[in-house]
Amino acid sequence: MTSVIAVTRTYQAGATFATYDREKFQKGVVAPILKLLDTAPPCLKGIVVVSCGEAGSKYAEEMRDGDTVTSALIRQEFADEVANGIVHPVVTTNWGLNGGSGTALNDGVEVARSLGAGRVLLWSKEIDLSGHMLSEMIEHMDRYDLPLVGYARMRWFQRLAWTFAQNTCALWDMNTLARTQGFDPICNGDGKTTVKTEEFGDVPLAGMEDYHTYLRASKLHGAFLRWGVVGQRHPAIWDTSMKKPGSPEYIANAKKVARQGLVMEEYGRMIFPQMEPVEVYDELMARLVIA
Repeated sequence: MTSVIAVTRTYQAGATFATYDREKFQKGVVAPILKLLDTAPPCLKGIVVVSCGEAGSKYAEEMRDGDTVTSALIRQEFADEVANGIVHPVVTTNWGLNGGSGTALNDGVEVARSLGAGRVLLWSKEIDLSGHMLSEMIEHMDRYDLPLVGYARMRWFQRLAWTFAQNTCALWDMNTLARTQGFDPICNGDGKTTVKTEEFGDVPLAGMEDYHTYLRASKLHGAFLRWGVVGQRHPAIWDTSMKKPGSPEYIANAKKVARQGLVMEEYGRMIFPQMEPVEVYDELMARLVIA
């Protein structure tokens, strides 16, 4: 049985120990983790929770004794699980310019690797994930010997990016990530390069580190890798209700969604310059194995 470690990112940008929203933490962090732990298959050996402690970052929280507010509260809420090596709070000090930091995931993946995980589940807690759903992903990966399996989110057909196995809920083979040396920091953005969206105009070229890594892994392999998706007929609930309309979180998420297809096009040009982006996507979809 191949062991799995889950990795999830979370932060309250700019929060101090005095201003941190505890209710949001309980609903958006504690409850999803408890659900996954309570329903977990035996192969899930732990959950790594990564928060932002990069000095000067707009995503960073106040630090005390090496902990962000989030990591300190994780230690309190999951005291037994932390003591027993099931929940692992991690502070990233090189988060980068993108809220969905690829380097934060790399930090979490390295912890998972150190714990002997053969697979890593990258997961946004906005996806209502149970252990039974994780078991679906594992079974599909095992059956077809796939390096990557995603779980489809509700209305996955509405956006090009959502048809791919995004790190919103994706199970990766650890050897595949080792070959690419994880997620490229280029996916955090450089603060200068942009793509032009219809909704928001110019927004940073950033994110979609999952797609970028799949393409790099395929190029290293010499052919587009097979990959999988489960749940298309019974997609996962994607709950973004914690992002209130008009809030910075809501606007940032809307911009992220608006740019994702354009970012995919740029990564296709970057990694396979001899192909048109749509040809890259055609090759990728030809390798998709659906449950």
